Amino acid sequence: SKCHPGPCPLCVELVSKTCAGGHTVMKAQVCFKPPPSCGRPCGRIRRCKNHRCDRSCHVGQCSEAKQITRGPLPRRTLTAFSRLLLPPDSKKKKKVK
Repeated sequence: SKCHPGPCPLCVELVSKTCAGGHTVMKAQVCFKPPPSCGRPCGRIRRCKNHRCDRSCHVGQCSEAKQITRGPLPRRTLTAFSRLLLPPDSKKKKKVK
């Protein structure tokens, strides 16, 4: 039996909870909210069994590793050293008419 009509409100007591990845206990967390993220790298082994998850602490399964795409880097990400490795014709500045 209920002590009042209608649904019970969500529990807002402050409690200690283990973070989503199980790294640490976090104090002063609202009871009804899902497990918090501690912000550390997840570190769990991915399904491939070869790599660790590099996402920050999270709930649920780890995503698959991002595939590396090949191709030229955008100009803004090239360092001075990597520009030395470019073919000579790509170093020339195009004249604007």
